[in-house]
Amino acid sequence: MRGSPMRSGRPMRGRGVATRTMRHTKTALLLFGAALVLGLFVSVTELDWLERVGAAAIALAILLIPAAMLADLWRAGIRLRLGRRRPQRKTPRRRAAQARRRARPRR
Repeated sequence: MRGSPMRSGRPMRGRGVATRTMRHTKTALLLFGAALVLGLFVSVTELDWLERVGAAAIALAILLIPAAMLADLWRAGIRLRLGRRRPQRKTPRRRAAQARRRARPRR
């Protein structure tokens, strides 16, 4: 495809396109991974007093993943809707300044 953003093998850059997508979902998945590591640590070391904390962290992270996905979907939908409603520019674009012609000295 001509003009494809992945044509050169690199992701599309510019105005934070790749950095702003799925922000809440990434955070929820990071929290889920940290909770799994905590749960593994608790089960290996057999710390009884930390078992409930580890289980609660995993359960909370599992609940946050779909909520974060819905939040990201909502933000994307709002961004699309706002993009469609932008009014047309009424002010004309400025043209580049034209170079002044120097008057030739008369002989």
